[in-house]
Parts: sequence; C-alpha cells; structure tokens
Amino acid sequence: MKFFKKLNRYAAMATGDFQKIFKDFEVPACPKVVTELLNATKDPDVTIDKVANILEMDPGLGSKLLRMVNSSLYGLPNTVSSIVRAVNLVGLKEIENLAVCYAITKGLKDPKVKGFDLDRFIQTSFFRAIIAREVASFFSAEREEAFTGGLMQDIAIPTLLTDWFDIYGPVFEEHLKSGRPLHELETERFSWNHCEAGAWIAREWEFPDVLVCAIGLHAREFDELKDMEVERSAIGAVALSARAPDPMDKLEDDPSHLELYLEYGTRAGIDEITLKETFDRSKMILEELSSIFNGQ
Repeated sequence: MKFFKKLNRYAAMATGDFQKIFKDFEVPACPKVVTELLNATKDPDVTIDKVANILEMDPGLGSKLLRMVNSSLYGLPNTVSSIVRAVNLVGLKEIENLAVCYAITKGLKDPKVKGFDLDRFIQTSFFRAIIAREVASFFSAEREEAFTGGLMQDIAIPTLLTDWFDIYGPVFEEHLKSGRPLHELETERFSWNHCEAGAWIAREWEFPDVLVCAIGLHAREFDELKDMEVERSAIGAVALSARAPDPMDKLEDDPSHLELYLEYGTRAGIDEITLKETFDRSKMILEELSSIFNGQ
C-alpha cells in the first residue's frame, strides 16, 4: 500500500495542471474498441468470452492478436488460431498491451514535418517497449506494465508537432540540430516537457497510475528515481528503455550511443553483457512485431 501511495503522489507531480496548460490542446482519440477493451479488463469478474467478443468486433485487432501470440515474443510451441485460446494463453494484461499497441499505430497523426518520421517513431517506440519488458524481468517488475509504459513514453511528441507546431516546432528543430535532450529544451522553454504531457494524455485515457508515472518520469535521472524507490520497478524499466539508442542507428560506427543505456542498467544492477544481449534480442523481436503492426 505504501508503494502505491508513492505512485499516486508522483503521478500527481508528473502530470501537473495540464487541464489549464493545455486548455486548447486536442487529446488524440483512443480507438473505441481499445477503450471498450481497457474498460472490460478493469472488471475483476470479466470473462474470457467477453474479452474475446470485444476483440472479434474489430477484425484488425483480432488478427493482430493472433499474429502477436504466434510471434517470437511468446515462443509458444504450437500455432494458436482461436482468439479465445489466445486470450487464455497470454492473459488479460498482455491483451491490454495489444490494445495499446493498436491505439498507437492506428490513432497517431503524422505531423508531416521535416525531421520527424512517423514510421521510425513507431518502430523506436516498439523497440523501447520490448526492452522495457525484457529488463522488467531482471527487476522482478510487471513486464506488461513496463511494455505499455515503454511504448507510450513519447506519445505526446507527434501530437505536439501536429497541434502546436508554431510554438513547439522550433524547440524540436533545435533538438535535431544541437543533439541536446528534447526534454531539457522543452523544460527551458515551457517549464514542462513531453514526458509530462504524455503522462497527462495517459491520465485522460484513464490509464493506471503506475503507467502515468512511467511515462511522466522516464527522462528523470537515476538518482531521482532511486530516491523515489522506483529505479527497479516498471517505472525504472521504462527509464532504462528511454536511454536505449534508436534501433536504426549504426552502433558499429559510434558505440557511444549505448553509453546512457549501459550506465543506467549497470547502476540498476544489470551487467553490461546482459544489457547488450537484451538490446540485440529486442532488435530481433522488433522485426517481427513491426511486420504485425504495420499490417504486412
């Protein structure tokens, strides 16, 4: 109970009063089937059949579930062809992950601005979600929460570039030119950053507090998260994933891109070899998941 009280406190801190800050800001719509699914899974008495019926209402979501369950992410020995069986095998938490993946790939607008590639953004988001899920195991943390938090951590960026380009665009352009961390430039200019804006969106979508925290705190320093006693939780797993380089970067040309990822991971108690193996394994899983959610 004490831990969740802390989460609630930090969730409030992370989100701030965005109702006022973003009074003219358009929250990206969550697809209806995703909202229904997330609401259903909150019910402790929900049945597998009820969840399967919701999934079957949207053929795209149902087919992606089956392809995801049969992917290397789960490594099941036999092919699964029934949605009911898939829900039984992976559980409701993983179904929530799928719903969020679907919301991300279907609901995000492409701002169509120079320097931002939506396909690459989604690829990187999936990659960091996979890493967060993998390292959560080393922290004995909730893998599903880490995956969703990792996937959602930068969700505010394309929305800010779409709806607020005249104000937000110059900050994003400065980030591209200077290489400085985006959250630092945002805080200097606005006194808030995309991490906090993303937490606000997650709150508007009625996500659990732990996910609001994971999104809102993912750019915080290791020592700050340690002071909060969340550095080896799902929140810490998302923070570690945030430091992983873009999977399309050529690390052989510049291995220094891994430094922040390795530094956080080793401070959190994971050795360098394991961290590098996790990075490489996550890239392999990414290839398969990308084909699923890109509809290939």
